[in-house]
Amino acid sequence: MHKYLRTLFIVVLLFSWQLLPAQIKERIILNELDSYYSSLEISPCGKIFVTGDNAGTIRVWDLKSGGLSQEFKQGENIGIHTLTFSQNCNLLASTNSEGWIDVYDIESKKPANHFRLSDKKIPQKIFFLDDQNLLLSTQHGIVNYNRDLAQVTYPFPPGHSQIFDYNAQHDLLLVGTRDSSQRCSKKLIVFKRSSLEEIRVYEKHNECVTRAYFAYDATIVVSISGSEWIKVWKVNDDKNLFLLPNSKLYDIKVVNDQFIVGRKNVNPNKSKIIFWNVQDGVKNFEIGFKYPIMKYSVAPDLRNLVLISYRSALIIDL
Repeated sequence: MHKYLRTLFIVVLLFSWQLLPAQIKERIILNELDSYYSSLEISPCGKIFVTGDNAGTIRVWDLKSGGLSQEFKQGENIGIHTLTFSQNCNLLASTNSEGWIDVYDIESKKPANHFRLSDKKIPQKIFFLDDQNLLLSTQHGIVNYNRDLAQVTYPFPPGHSQIFDYNAQHDLLLVGTRDSSQRCSKKLIVFKRSSLEEIRVYEKHNECVTRAYFAYDATIVVSISGSEWIKVWKVNDDKNLFLLPNSKLYDIKVVNDQFIVGRKNVNPNKSKIIFWNVQDGVKNFEIGFKYPIMKYSVAPDLRNLVLISYRSALIIDL
């Protein structure tokens, strides 16, 4: 056991866990905050992760040691909503409850941009197209901004659209769309971002789509909607490969093209993280917690799981 972990055994007294003890080597509690954690993201490079709280503070942590390396203040008592890394992990973008967007340079440890959409739209998701361009999904549609704060025209389909995922390697967007009579997206469209060529339309959801992700080099999509099954389908023919039981899952993620990961609130005081194989839907394992999990993120190499629960954050080695 490394020296920096010796003072952190307090986690054993504060948290209980169940399942596959051989797979869980260490658990690190980062700190107890005066404010609640509200957002979490592990970098694509798998070396650091970031947290945001409801007081407007963003913290950058070392994934291996759990040490705090940087801290940014986006405002006073402004909840951090979204945190997104650029593909090279040099830049971090964040949004807050008042609609402000900040870009931070992780290497220089300095803010790079601070702006707000002119019509005060609140971004729900942010994607880096490259180091100079951001793609923003708002409640009123999709906006492309460059870091000189000039808006780039983006002729997305008529009606309200939102981005669920972006695959930079293949330049593909996974977009949910709805017309003015609908309150949510039930139709998913795969677009070539640069040309807006429509690759595939998927209209087999009966309820609102809440999460959708690319997997397998953007040839497979995993989506979840309402109380329906989790659907895993092929982009090239839009046929379901298999279905997974939803059973009150709060959200899902696709990690490293290998696992579908879901978070389930068993009751107000218990949670589960479940791993399924993305190839055939076989459940690999699950981890049970005797406390509520607010957010979670899995490292790209599948070695670490980071959780936040109210005022505490934990690193778990898988």
